[in-house]
Amino acid sequence: MSSILKDLLSIPTILDLDKRLPKSDLWDCKDYYLLIMDLPGFTKEQVKISVNEGRLTIEADNRCPQTKKSQSVNKNDSTKENNSSNDFCCSMDNCSDCEILYQERFYGKIERTFNYNFIHLTSVKDIEGKLENGLLTLKISKKTQIQPNQEFVQLK
Repeated sequence: MSSILKDLLSIPTILDLDKRLPKSDLWDCKDYYLLIMDLPGFTKEQVKISVNEGRLTIEADNRCPQTKKSQSVNKNDSTKENNSSNDFCCSMDNCSDCEILYQERFYGKIERTFNYNFIHLTSVKDIEGKLENGLLTLKISKKTQIQPNQEFVQLK
């Protein structure tokens, strides 16, 4: 691939925002808010949800899987482990003998903050959350107090 074409393809586009800003729905119910967010490919261990001064922040990080090859510093090192045919890489930064031809899936960190009048949030105890089949679902109860300390939600 020519270097000009590589440069053009590496320029961030508006479409890239779709990868880093997951689609979300927010519902206002009688006693709670319901937030549903697309997080395909993430595990609950990779998702961090926090509440701070009425702001709800969702962070998720799914770093690119690395191969044994990419973790080895010296390819000529005789002490390195033997690589199996199941090894793979997903980034040219991680693998010197691979070249990405096409990559649509996002690897890295995403963060989204909702400033939607969540002044009722007193703590993360007011939020129930689960991550199933790539959908993050949060049920946020409506309260009246404000708690200034930042806390984190544990997903089920």
